[in-house]
Amino acid sequence: MDHPLMLLVRPAYQYGKQPQQNLDFEVLLGYLRKCGLTAQAVDAQLSGLDCRSLVSFIRNAQARIVYWHLRRRADFQSAATMVPLLKEASPQTLMVAGGDFATLYDIGILERLQALGCVIRGEPELTLEALGKKVGQGEEWQDEPGITTRRGRVTRNPPRKLLEDLDVLGPAAEDLFEAGRLVRGQHVLFSRGCNSNCAYCGMQTPYRDEHPHRSEFWRGRSSTAIVDEIEHYHRARGVSHFLFNSFVLFGYGEARQVGEVAGEILRRGLRISFSFVTHPGHLCRNRALLPLLKEAGLKGLTLGIDTGLDRVRRMFRLEFSRSDTLGALHLLHEEKIDFVPAFIFYDPFLEVEEIHENLAFFREIEPLFGHLEVPFGSIVDKYLISTVLEVRTDTPLYPLLLEKGLAEAQDSLQGDPVVRFINPAVGRIHKIHKLANRVVGQGIRPIIQSSRAAGRFPYINHLPIELLEEIVLVAEDRSLTEAAVASMASAWMCGKLKGDLKEILELL
Repeated sequence: MDHPLMLLVRPAYQYGKQPQQNLDFEVLLGYLRKCGLTAQAVDAQLSGLDCRSLVSFIRNAQARIVYWHLRRRADFQSAATMVPLLKEASPQTLMVAGGDFATLYDIGILERLQALGCVIRGEPELTLEALGKKVGQGEEWQDEPGITTRRGRVTRNPPRKLLEDLDVLGPAAEDLFEAGRLVRGQHVLFSRGCNSNCAYCGMQTPYRDEHPHRSEFWRGRSSTAIVDEIEHYHRARGVSHFLFNSFVLFGYGEARQVGEVAGEILRRGLRISFSFVTHPGHLCRNRALLPLLKEAGLKGLTLGIDTGLDRVRRMFRLEFSRSDTLGALHLLHEEKIDFVPAFIFYDPFLEVEEIHENLAFFREIEPLFGHLEVPFGSIVDKYLISTVLEVRTDTPLYPLLLEKGLAEAQDSLQGDPVVRFINPAVGRIHKIHKLANRVVGQGIRPIIQSSRAAGRFPYINHLPIELLEEIVLVAEDRSLTEAAVASMASAWMCGKLKGDLKEILELL
């Protein structure tokens, strides 16, 4: 086989870890081929290639351009060990990086990796196509918009315009399809971009940084293109479940695309299921679509509740209200739609009284989870009560945390910042809560996950809530040792279950 012009690489490999689909990577590969460029791709995790094996694979491919898809920090760290070796062995090869992580930290990456020729910022398809054609024709490429490169020093070229018609991308390439998707599902591109400006989410940061005078970034793909791809993977590959990939599934105006997709699935007689992620406000505005979506195969969704606190909604700049959240939960309960809640319990500005406010919110919404097969206590334990805000240096909230002394400046290429709580009492509660969860987790989780046990003894659903309430009381004692916390948590659980423990164990 002839050597390809381009080799696209996902470099991170971790022994024993299950490969995960990266839709952007597969869409990029399909688009480049659609443009007539010869391109191959390798996913180190999928192919089981450690650094040494991947270096050998890349050398044997002898591509003129090697594109490193840096979606996460682990990808960068893997690439950082290989890029210099490969460049030394093949100086004429153009090494290019792109992807979410590369976009966010382009300057630092180029300063750290002298063997890289440039970093592609943002959506990579049009830029990598232009680079490929220029390299293929032996032309200079350094002036291309949308890249960060070196001109004596690291320099950002002007941004490239966003692709407005997503149908131009074409379907995702199938090279990296693996049998696990028959169980986990296949991701399908619905839209790109996000018009929201949530302070806890860095996904929209590159869009706003690159296009400061633009306010609308959401672009939807046509329903025909979406369902064509679904039908192909269903009939040719045997996929029966699909994950609709979108920043904001319903968009910001009339959600015509979603209804058209559901109608087209039914018209073609596709017996599939699908799921997606959404927020309460978007779901409430499009409640009329739910019966159609259920008929077309809606299996479940992830609902970004995010918080039970008005203070957090304001701080995070969320575009939905408490009434939206309650309305969405009522809607899902009435329609008997399976869902998973996304929630952020601990944030750096949390106060002790707000812990109680969130716990009261959990008790209020408990009946709206009654249609689910999973007991409410298990949902609280897994998705609600122990979750913590993840802060990266690109998170819009990060500068405020620096200003308040709640985070220290961090080298983004090395790790995420360590964040502190503004109230030390909440910090102690969080520390004890983590320890108590480890101590009682092995014993309590099989119990709260049991529908039979929770049905016979409903108080089991409240154990995670009551444990935290107990922790709030004892956390005032600053002399508590880890051993004392462990003893307290074990004694608390045994005390709660003592009279019923034998019968509960028989129900497991």
